[in-house]
Amino acid sequence: MNEVGLFAADVGGQIVFLNVARNRYLAVARDILAPFLVQEDERGRFTPAEIERAAAALRQVGWPSAHVKSAPLPLTSHIQATRSLELSPLKPTRLANPRAALSLFRAARRIERYQLAEIVGSRLAHRLKIACSTSPARVIERSLAFAAWRPLASDKDRCLCDSLALSMYLGRDGKDIDWVFGVSAPFFLAHCWLQMGDLVLNDSIEHTRQYAPVMIV
Repeated sequence: MNEVGLFAADVGGQIVFLNVARNRYLAVARDILAPFLVQEDERGRFTPAEIERAAAALRQVGWPSAHVKSAPLPLTSHIQATRSLELSPLKPTRLANPRAALSLFRAARRIERYQLAEIVGSRLAHRLKIACSTSPARVIERSLAFAAWRPLASDKDRCLCDSLALSMYLGRDGKDIDWVFGVSAPFFLAHCWLQMGDLVLNDSIEHTRQYAPVMIV
């Protein structure tokens, strides 16, 4: 399994950390961490070295969830979303999709049984093993077919279950799909969705643009 660790995003004047190993978030005013977060990479994100220096400062003041190294993911060429699919509501004529139902069931069971780090690591390992990309048209067609089953996802961890289930449903067609984890401020919220290039597959662009990506798998 590929290593996943600590990630950070600058959201509305706050630095929001995601500790994947412990499934914990922490928001800290940027001014407090300014001496440690001064350099960003070519995509405007903090480098692993920067995050680790900030984490070291947090450990000194007693935040135990910072006791993990920052681990860059090899698949992080994220493109800002500009559009989303038009997802249709559930209709009786669309109920004959057992693969979608099975994907939702498997996703819910995996979330119950495994930690976020294990789920993310497994998804990353699977994606790296896929040799060939699939046409965007096929991904869109299959995502729309899956969309009819979205209301069957439970309210708890809805976005996590929905995104994991769609990822399972797409299978080998999901090589070029990013699983984006985002955070918002000042009223802290976390969210995730699947994205192909600049196209959001399982949410609206109006909703996802409220979140700053903190981790892309």
